[in-house]
Amino acid sequence: MKTKCRDHLHYLDFGTWILEFGIWNLELLPFNLHYVRSKLNLNAMELTPKIIQDSKSLDAFRSLLKSSRLPADDLDFANHLLIGFYDGTEPVATGGLELYGPYALLRSLSVKMGIRGQSLGSSITDHLITEARKKKIKAIYLLTETARIFFMKKGFRDIDRNAVPDEVKASSEFSTVCPTTASCMYLDLNP
Repeated sequence: MKTKCRDHLHYLDFGTWILEFGIWNLELLPFNLHYVRSKLNLNAMELTPKIIQDSKSLDAFRSLLKSSRLPADDLDFANHLLIGFYDGTEPVATGGLELYGPYALLRSLSVKMGIRGQSLGSSITDHLITEARKKKIKAIYLLTETARIFFMKKGFRDIDRNAVPDEVKASSEFSTVCPTTASCMYLDLNP
């Protein structure tokens, strides 16, 4: 599908452009974003959360994480609550909690390229917080290199790595996967 942009003499190929830069950047171009979203059927997306419980779903979960350049090789079913978010039968987003007694480590939050900017990350985070409350988790911890402001808006606060419970610090995320320069944050679920 090609369209001519107002005020420009060249044509843009939406398919190629979206794959390279993501839908959120369409707002920078001088054409109607609502028109583009309706043509791509983004407004009709309804996500269904599904707990990842089999190896085929876990492979799809890991694949989506890797496409977002997030670590995935250390994920398993042992102490993880992994949730895939599906549009029909296609996984389009992921989120997970690593469970350590009364604590959880939020990780593996990703949204497929091309549908970002739809507040899906916010919905996924809310879903994971709800799941943590159901499991009587006292606090959720996380490490992030790029989403500190996003998580602050969700109620997370900065915390020194040394103040994190030892069982969470022993996770692969803390010990080997994320660099020490990553922001360390927590959300107290028992305020």
